[in-house]
Amino acid sequence: MIFGKGAGTFLRWLAAVGLGSAVQAGEIVPGLDDSTALVTYTAARAGAAGDHAKITTGQITLAARFNPDESMMTGGPTIVIEDGGTTNGTGLYLGDGNLIFAAKSNNQLGLPTGMNDTDFSDNALAITLGPVNFGAENVVYASFNAAAGRLVSSINGTVRVYTITGSDASKNLDGNTSVSFLGSGTINAGHMGGLVETGAAQFPLLFWTNARNMVQTAGYTNQQGQIFAAAVPDEIFPYTVLVSQTDGATAVQEGAASDTMSIRLTSDPGAYPVTIEIADSSTPAQVLAVPSQIVFDAGSWQSFQTIVVTAADDEVKEPRVHTTLLMFQVQTDPASPYFGRHPDPLTVTIRENDCGLWGYDAVDINQDCQVDLADLSVLVQQWLGCSFPEGDCTDYRP
Repeated sequence: MIFGKGAGTFLRWLAAVGLGSAVQAGEIVPGLDDSTALVTYTAARAGAAGDHAKITTGQITLAARFNPDESMMTGGPTIVIEDGGTTNGTGLYLGDGNLIFAAKSNNQLGLPTGMNDTDFSDNALAITLGPVNFGAENVVYASFNAAAGRLVSSINGTVRVYTITGSDASKNLDGNTSVSFLGSGTINAGHMGGLVETGAAQFPLLFWTNARNMVQTAGYTNQQGQIFAAAVPDEIFPYTVLVSQTDGATAVQEGAASDTMSIRLTSDPGAYPVTIEIADSSTPAQVLAVPSQIVFDAGSWQSFQTIVVTAADDEVKEPRVHTTLLMFQVQTDPASPYFGRHPDPLTVTIRENDCGLWGYDAVDINQDCQVDLADLSVLVQQWLGCSFPEGDCTDYRP
């Protein structure tokens, strides 16, 4: 399971992304003109203070194209591109096969609460954005608008948007404005971007002394790194189905806690209402979505509609934590721009209440999945009811 800290909400853009005709498409980042980049590098380099003018917009976009060697699949942090010094900065890194966004601000040495911490109120962010390809080219960016509390990430065309809480335009996003791209030579202790100085045990994939330069696939020469003092505009996401997961994940428990998600559209469907059907892919269903069908039209497309997800409380003993997929089907007129834009499946994590794959422990006498004094009490009562511990009494269970 992945949980963000506080009330942060993970927003995933689940449908195909189209580009508005008025949007300037950059080579890596759609919506940002390459001519406005603060820096553009085509070779690995180590940072030096004052690589670019200070960012005062409260917005930063880090972009990179690279081809990591398979030796980079584990360990980390491996530098993709970072901007800043020891106490303030922002960066993209590889860690155990995933692209990670990390930031620290306002001269604080705070630590994130985990690798999916979307609350910037303590001046620390860490978000695992998703896996990259090894031995192949990757095109990625992370675009952070501190004032709006929004982070947009793209990994090889898969776009996600995160809501960041506790954030404002005063956050120092670029430190001493030193930029490292892919890393080159000795890691400079004074220029660490979003990496942390303490917390080696908790955050080895963000701890600066673990940082390493990227080894790229032999013969690859198409690398490029960019930094912008701007955020990706909303206009690059027309006609998209937007699904918001509470705290960055959807997690439920059999016989107990439900979870919620919210859905809306990003553009007016006009004359063609859009119906979205939500259903579990498993047979029998592991979870139930209520309502299982929602409708958006020209008057309601901007408002989120809430879906409650509840686990089916079956009697099947399954792994203590297991998953299923929620499927989204879009029904609309073929003339609608939403036609055929079926969102990707969404993973739901389920906690079992039947004691997991191995069943009840032999000493879990009351079969509540816990071995405690309540079991001892049942044992004593059963024992006292048997003059001779034989036959039905030998098991000490009802």
